Amino acid sequence: LDTYFQEMSLRKLKQASTTTNEFYNLHRHVSPRWGDRLLADITTNDVRKLIIEAVGDKSEQTKKSLAVHIRAVFKIAQELEYITKNPA
Repeated sequence: LDTYFQEMSLRKLKQASTTTNEFYNLHRHVSPRWGDRLLADITTNDVRKLIIEAVGDKSEQTKKSLAVHIRAVFKIAQELEYITKNPA
């Protein structure tokens, strides 16, 4: 996640409030569940399971928001060639 936020900071594509929201959601929901797992080891099923476990009882918008944040992390990882396939 650190690499993702560093890259987003360099690119300056998002407003500070958007980045703050992403940071909060990813660190609250993703970091505790995936910890130090390698991105290449995470599957589409892992992403679905995380969303259900983390925010399954929340609104559809909350689920979609978390999915968008996760997808963005994997997109940057693909661009930086850390992974070849985006599971999100």
